[in-house]
Amino acid sequence: FGMQVQAWSQNLTPEKAAAHGVQCVSKEALFSSADIVSIHLILSQRTRGLIGAPELALMKPTARLVNTSRGPIVVEKDPVDVLSRCAIAGAAIDVYDHEPLPPDHPFRVLPNVLATPHIGYVTEGLYHTFYQDTVSNIANWLDRQAGARRVAPGIAASAAQPSGMYMIRHTKAGEILVSCRSRSFAQASVWPKSA
Repeated sequence: FGMQVQAWSQNLTPEKAAAHGVQCVSKEALFSSADIVSIHLILSQRTRGLIGAPELALMKPTARLVNTSRGPIVVEKDPVDVLSRCAIAGAAIDVYDHEPLPPDHPFRVLPNVLATPHIGYVTEGLYHTFYQDTVSNIANWLDRQAGARRVAPGIAASAAQPSGMYMIRHTKAGEILVSCRSRSFAQASVWPKSA
């Protein structure tokens, strides 16, 4: 994206940063100079509450905070305060102290906050990995059930006569149609498996 990337962590050395093409700076320099501060740390005793009012006060009024890491790394009341006063331009927050985010939480109504429900990890590849396995597990479980019967690929749902307890039809890799007892087919889709 043509950005100058700076990084800070308690263990980062200038040599490690340079090996990845980024500039190692102090925590204070990072918060005071960055247009976007994106947090990528594990939650531990050392990182819990690592970012709070002092760090947020260093940010430029045009800067944005992104947290897709873990909620408690940031002292949650502090960005609520900063964002309520529009002291920074905005935040994208995917993780919280309490999940799901309570209905009356300020992040839900602040106009300068993009709040997502802990889905910042979502990519097509991860969908394939997670949900293709789930579809396969469902198909295997259904096949083991009493009276299970697999409908051959290519048979239309309307032509299939469900005589057993379950029926499953693969329409393409990553997509299944399932019938349970007298219910009609319902579709469950995930990203198609790569060839």
